[in-house]
Amino acid sequence: MNVRVFTLPFEPGIPGFDDSAVQQFCKEHIVTPVIERFFMVGDVPHWSVMLLFRPLPRLIDRAVAVDEPQRRNAVDAAKLLDPEQRLVFERLRDWRNQRARQEGKPAYVLLTNHQLVDVVRAGPRTVAELRAVPGIGDAKVAAFGAELLTLLAPNADAPVAT
Repeated sequence: MNVRVFTLPFEPGIPGFDDSAVQQFCKEHIVTPVIERFFMVGDVPHWSVMLLFRPLPRLIDRAVAVDEPQRRNAVDAAKLLDPEQRLVFERLRDWRNQRARQEGKPAYVLLTNHQLVDVVRAGPRTVAELRAVPGIGDAKVAAFGAELLTLLAPNADAPVAT
């Protein structure tokens, strides 16, 4: 258990104590008992707060840390796609994961596994066909539609470069 003490002087302009530092600290830690005391320094009231705390557990990227079959909304491409389609799905998923890492975003923000399966099933060859896939709108087509169509082309069986 760790201890942190805050001593805050009375601020007549508020009026009261500016406890924003205490509140921010409490958002970032698990605080158990709180011991507080009021005291005077000259004519100025002070508030002293002693917090017993533990750091919050680090949040983990669930998309990386948890195996996909354990994820609540995971898509089992093996059950939804034939063997040839699964190869295309894997190629698209590898591309998506690589691009997400480059952009510093979670992979599902670019395209979810459900959307990847829908793209593979639809097999679009044109921008219009790609735009017709559920969840693929103008923004995604503009951002990476050409890359998707290239990856979906019949001769695009080479792995995505890393």
